[in-house]
Amino acid sequence: MKVQELAARVQPVPGTATSPAQAPRTHDPPRSSFAEVLRQVQTSDEGVRLSAHARQRIAQRGIAFDDLLARQLTEAVQELSAKGAREALVLHPEAAFIVSVTNRTVVTALDRQEMQQRIFTQIDSAYIL
Repeated sequence: MKVQELAARVQPVPGTATSPAQAPRTHDPPRSSFAEVLRQVQTSDEGVRLSAHARQRIAQRGIAFDDLLARQLTEAVQELSAKGAREALVLHPEAAFIVSVTNRTVVTALDRQEMQQRIFTQIDSAYIL
């Protein structure tokens, strides 16, 4: 999202003078605060994607993937990215996910039975949910 698009969605600070050209029109939808817009942009544009392989593995292995888990994975990827991770293991009590942090993509998923192998290769970080 461009800066101009963000600025167009932000309300002016109450009590500041606006010129007639800047006065809000009555037919415009209500604008959100900057914090709300920023939060929406961060969560919508930076959500975790599932690769085709990961979707297939989740379905084959019967892993319950809901909105809560998607949010948890998104938060994990954000934190891992902030720490400089590139490829990570994200451990959930019922599953493990190999995530490309740089691409914000779940690459594959393993269920509890497969996690018993206890060896995960080609990762540089781990995150426990």
